[in-house]
Amino acid sequence: MSARELNSISFPFRYGEGMFPVPAKGIDAVLASVRSLILTGRGERVMRPRIGLGANRYVFESVSPLLRARIIHELHSAITAHEPRANVLNITVEMGEQVGSLLVTILLTVKGVSDSNPYSVVETLGGG
Repeated sequence: MSARELNSISFPFRYGEGMFPVPAKGIDAVLASVRSLILTGRGERVMRPRIGLGANRYVFESVSPLLRARIIHELHSAITAHEPRANVLNITVEMGEQVGSLLVTILLTVKGVSDSNPYSVVETLGGG
């Protein structure tokens, strides 16, 4: 099954026409899955306790090269293990604009899609 054939529910969740969930299709489904992995804490998913990263647990730690390397490693491992349609090219972790926030940027390609353009997933963790 190629990424273009896959349908799922968009993440973050939102309503469309008639109060039905907005679907995510193709590449958007893969990007939504990666966002979900970043924001889901380990143990949050019933019957699937190993899914997710729980990156918010790092928000109040001192940002150091070691912390950035740990987050990058855990993100790469989580995406590789739970989203096989994504090929991670690069991950960066920086201080966010708000106090106590981190800005995570993941550059990836989608396997099985003829379009070889890289896509980015950007999430702010913590703050606000």
